[in-house]
Amino acid sequence: MSFVVVVGMDGSRLSELALERAVSLSEQHPGAVVHVVNVVDGYDPMGRMEYAADRGALDLSKERAALDARLEALRVSRSGLPELVPHVLAGPPAKEIVRVASHHDADAIVVGTHGRRGVERLMLGSVAAEILKVARCSVLVVREKHWKSDPAS
Repeated sequence: MSFVVVVGMDGSRLSELALERAVSLSEQHPGAVVHVVNVVDGYDPMGRMEYAADRGALDLSKERAALDARLEALRVSRSGLPELVPHVLAGPPAKEIVRVASHHDADAIVVGTHGRRGVERLMLGSVAAEILKVARCSVLVVREKHWKSDPAS
C-alpha cells in the first residue's frame, strides 16, 4: 500500500510552500502519491449568495489549467517526484480536502495557513483549523517564517 498525501492548493505563496512540504514528505516513501486539491469556494461570507446548488454549473476549467501547468512545471524542474494527481473541486475547501483525503485513505494532509486572527478569522474562518477538527489522518499546517529584527521580541 502506498503512502498518500493530500495537499490543499489555492495559488497562494503559502499553498506553494505546502506543496513543497507535501512533496518532501512523500519523497521519504517510494511509490507515494500526492493528491493536489484546488477547491473553488463559491461561498460569500456576507450572505449575498450560497454555494452553487449545481456544482457542475461552475466552470473550473481555468483553475484546472492553472493547476495542471503548475504541476507540469514542478515535474520539469525536479526529478524523482512522487505521482502528482490534480483535483479541482467546488465547495467548502476544508470539507472537500478532507473528503479527498478520506476517499484515498490519506496518511497525511498538508495545508498552509495565513494565521488570521480576531474578526478577520471569524468572518473568513480557517480552512486549516476546520481540517484539524475533522481529519482522520495527520495534518501538517505550514506557515511562513516571520523573523523579527528585534531579538528581544
